[in-house]
Amino acid sequence: AGNDTYVIDNTGDVVTENAGEGADLVRSSVSYTLTANVENLTLTGTSALNGTGNTLNNVLTGNSGNNVLSGGTGADTLIG
Repeated sequence: AGNDTYVIDNTGDVVTENAGEGADLVRSSVSYTLTANVENLTLTGTSALNGTGNTLNNVLTGNSGNNVLSGGTGADTLIG
């Protein structure tokens, strides 16, 4: 349980992660807000999507669409 990768393809998908279990990544083809204890988000596909961070230091990476990336309160890196 560490450095996990989750694939999200439905707005109803939920990621549950415990604190201190590595740097986790969500790869999402739909607009997504990171849940607690998940650090990184990469938007996939070509659609215009929204990616939203949480209170951690997030890395949010957009896809080739017109994305809106919102980091939250951590020291975030926004790419795209």
